[in-house]
Amino acid sequence: LPSYYDFRDLRLQPAEVRSQLATRGRSNVVAFQTRNPLHRAHEEMTKRATAQVDGTLLLHPVVGMTKPGDVDYYARVRTYKIMAERYYDRDRVVLALLPLAMRMAGPREALWHALIRRNYGANYYVVISPGTSSVLKLEQIRHTYLHYLLDPMALKYPATMKRLEPLLTTVKTAPLDESFKSDVSLLLTECFIRAIEARTGTAAKQPEAQREKLIQAAVAQGFVLTRYFYETLVQFEKDPQGLRNAYGDLVSNIDVHKEQKRAAQVQFASAADPELLHLSSPAQGKLLVTAEQRLSVGDSGTAQKLAQQALDEKAEDPGRALFILAQVATMNRDMQGARTYFQRALEVAQEPKVVAWSHIYLGRIFDLQAERDAAIDQYRAALTAGASLPEAKAAAERGIQQPYEPPSHPQ
Repeated sequence: LPSYYDFRDLRLQPAEVRSQLATRGRSNVVAFQTRNPLHRAHEEMTKRATAQVDGTLLLHPVVGMTKPGDVDYYARVRTYKIMAERYYDRDRVVLALLPLAMRMAGPREALWHALIRRNYGANYYVVISPGTSSVLKLEQIRHTYLHYLLDPMALKYPATMKRLEPLLTTVKTAPLDESFKSDVSLLLTECFIRAIEARTGTAAKQPEAQREKLIQAAVAQGFVLTRYFYETLVQFEKDPQGLRNAYGDLVSNIDVHKEQKRAAQVQFASAADPELLHLSSPAQGKLLVTAEQRLSVGDSGTAQKLAQQALDEKAEDPGRALFILAQVATMNRDMQGARTYFQRALEVAQEPKVVAWSHIYLGRIFDLQAERDAAIDQYRAALTAGASLPEAKAAAERGIQQPYEPPSHPQ
């Protein structure tokens, strides 16, 4: 590549990029490039694409000439660096620059860019362009965005979701995807979205009788909380507080017994709306991603169930599944169970992060059991496995310097 004197640490040769990707320990690489600063939709899309194939993200922006009026690349690269450092998992992203001028040549240029990224080690390439003949509808875009907005909110209220689980028995015979029948947070979120859609967009211009038909259709398909949210939104719209602040009360005020009685009177339809069902169904191969999300909000029971399911079905990385089960055992103060799961994870894990942290946690367990020599062996193994992982490396070095002690909590 030509010589440049700015951002030299990011101007990597193809071999250098492939070398960095290899340290991430994943066989799939999703490449993404944009001539603009990343926005939240870009962030979410790239994260979901990477999770769907259990891969590493190659964030590979072009930094040559673009069209007049675009943000200069000096400013753009600084935003990319902040995004990579603060908003992505550092173990699953590589940032590198491509000194190439944009041709604005449409699909042909997109294909050319994909071929270039193959040289850098990518086997997936994200293209964002519906095109003039696209069948993508505004309603679909709005529906997907509402999922992006509301899905994380449900994860913040595990106790509330647990309280609402009896509602799942009311939709067993509904024409819903099985994911809605087994996960109340998915069911609740889809009901909430359909209620919002009935009160906004094109539906907002329709008479109340037409909106009522939308509610009835949603409930008949099995989205039994749609009416509750529709009625609640009427009051919410008069309140000055935003949805994020009001969300907790909106879901906590659901009367389970009342909604069970209301659902018992519903005659379910023979089929659900196929278009929106496709959009709202969780992608296959995301059991472990969901398990990690559940674990992060303290829902160890669901995390354990999902990780065990992934392990039993042999559908995803067994090392990650065993690592999650070990973390669950740790949360439940089952040290022997945690020790067994971490050791099993090390037998099959290939991801450097899982290997390094399994050694670190085993070292801490050995320290707590006064087996200092065994602990040091684990910390040293973590240093080797986590050489490219700053946090794991620091934790291993601390473990070697002094025995692990659990953090003290005020009484």
